[in-house]
Amino acid sequence: MWAHEDSIETSALPPRVWEFFSHVARWNDWNAGIEKIEIHGPFAKGTTFTMQPPGQDALTSTLIEVKPNEGFTDETVVR
Repeated sequence: MWAHEDSIETSALPPRVWEFFSHVARWNDWNAGIEKIEIHGPFAKGTTFTMQPPGQDALTSTLIEVKPNEGFTDETVVR
């Protein structure tokens, strides 16, 4: 199993940062590594989203943990 984690220091308050992460359909506005993205329900545990990196096949991920204003974990199974 492969795992990846990112973190960054910011002076922004958690609710402001959460606005960016919880609006999945707009991730490609600030992340050049996303060509297309679509969420299939609310930003909540169990919801899936499909993300396509530029020039690559789309991947489907599942939100497995969502803690508002704190963080989230998603899982992508690659076969």
